[in-house]
Amino acid sequence: MSLSSQRSRTDAARSCESVEARQIRLESDRERHADSRASETYTQREARLCLQRSRASFSRSIEDDEERETRLRRDRSQHALSRSLETDEQREERRAAARQRYHELLGDASTHLSQERDRIQEIRGTWSDEQRAAQVEQDRLRRNVNQLSTSDEESTVYDIEEQPWLNKEGSGFMYNVAINYAAYGNIGALEEVCAHCQARKWKGEPNGMCCASGKVDNRWIVPYSPVLSRTFQTHIANPVTLWEKYRHRLSEDFLRALRRANEDEVEVTDGRVLNTCLSSLQDVVISIGGNPLER
Repeated sequence: MSLSSQRSRTDAARSCESVEARQIRLESDRERHADSRASETYTQREARLCLQRSRASFSRSIEDDEERETRLRRDRSQHALSRSLETDEQREERRAAARQRYHELLGDASTHLSQERDRIQEIRGTWSDEQRAAQVEQDRLRRNVNQLSTSDEESTVYDIEEQPWLNKEGSGFMYNVAINYAAYGNIGALEEVCAHCQARKWKGEPNGMCCASGKVDNRWIVPYSPVLSRTFQTHIANPVTLWEKYRHRLSEDFLRALRRANEDEVEVTDGRVLNTCLSSLQDVVISIGGNPLER
């Protein structure tokens, strides 16, 4: 309340002063400030600037929107009036001081960047090979994210984890960390058949990938090696012993699949796992040798 009343009294007093009185007051203030700042040390100057920043920050943090607009409007009016009354010499002095402050800031920024580079180099000099490799990988991922495509079809309106894979042409040469390629892993079934070699193909697979449109003679290709075929075409000496010895290794994939599907701990001796594995083995054996497992 006291600050507000003081501002009101100051505004009322300054609104009544003439142009000459205002110029005299401003000139007196400038001389007093110049004398005071010329005699202060570097430490005193930094302390004064820090105190001014703290005071201004606190004052602006408690003002409401109306007070802020009033302050900005008053500042604009004061600046416009001050610059309209200044002479050409004063304008040049003000601009020269502004240019000097600008170059000082550039010098400070350059010094700061140089110090930061030295500090970072010193820190990285103490890294181990593992830390350096992890940082390189992190930098690579950050660059990839910053270079994401911003085309009409594949824009940044998507989250990084949800960006779709729309432009597939040439994707093998432009890996994008923001695309979950695993979600597009289903390429369909082998439903097409080549008219020349009867090889099964995926839908959309170019012609000639299997036999160059009949130019390659693939009649010498056999589904399995002759030794493997003869092994399953003849009778296995002791299939039960063979199954009992390797059943857990053979059924590992089926066990993991069942655990993922049920989200619980399925035992390795679970009948569902072993029966599924046996059924799959029988399909393979029949496709190779033509005889089921029970034979």
